[in-house]
Amino acid sequence: MYEEYYKRGDQISLVNNDGKFIYEVNVYAIGKNYFSLCNTAKYSSYVAIDGIVDSYFILPHVQICAELFSAPEKWLKENGFIQMKKRIKS
Repeated sequence: MYEEYYKRGDQISLVNNDGKFIYEVNVYAIGKNYFSLCNTAKYSSYVAIDGIVDSYFILPHVQICAELFSAPEKWLKENGFIQMKKRIKS
């Protein structure tokens, strides 16, 4: 049995057969001696949001990461993602 995903550089995305783009947004607190996850959420859209495939917004004590979690297969292929397969144990 195989698990399929798409990869472009260090970005990985799953295929979404519903035609939606799913984005995962994580908010981290940054301090002198810590880096802590404060909140996480997933958002969906039928339209690709430019510049959000792998974005980081860094403020003095907060980092917001927005990453593409899954997308339509056609869009992934058109945007340079390569199909990968990973064998999983049954």
